[in-house]
Amino acid sequence: MKTNQVVLIYGFPATGKYTMAKKLEEGGAKLLDNHYFHDFVRPFIKAADDEKVEYFEKMSKLRGAFFDMIRKFYPKDRLVRYVFTSILVQGDEAELKNLTSLAEDINGEFIPIELIANPDVLKQRCQTEYRRGRGKLSDPGKLEKLFERYVHMDVEHPNKLTIDVSDLTEEETFQRIEKHLAKVSK
Repeated sequence: MKTNQVVLIYGFPATGKYTMAKKLEEGGAKLLDNHYFHDFVRPFIKAADDEKVEYFEKMSKLRGAFFDMIRKFYPKDRLVRYVFTSILVQGDEAELKNLTSLAEDINGEFIPIELIANPDVLKQRCQTEYRRGRGKLSDPGKLEKLFERYVHMDVEHPNKLTIDVSDLTEEETFQRIEKHLAKVSK
């Protein structure tokens, strides 16, 4: 790696964002999974459905404060790879802008990695005990509603990689990500 990297792994639930991010973390990356914020806050609150918009606005501010901390205190004496995960749907432009500007502010490369899959595959994948245990979406009916309600954001960026994970193993997906990160790093 020749520059700092801000890697965003995004896609609908059950595409493997966290799994891929954890593999990168095992290689030394600093991981901030989208659920870290929600898991931190969730025990203290109960947001009703009609309060969800305000909840996500406040969550965005919390993430923004975290990004500001990284800007101020990232380790300037060595290269670092930050990995973030998100669903990233239309309307999340502020989050995307925050990540691209974070990369600029730490003299790094922004690298968006989009994981996509056939919706039927995702409905099957979401029904695991592991996902339930982590408080992740594990109900195929709720996932279907998410598909109906939200449109996946199309990120235009020269460093973008899109991977259809429908028929790939975890290892095959990870190898493609590693190869792409090495290529961008040159």
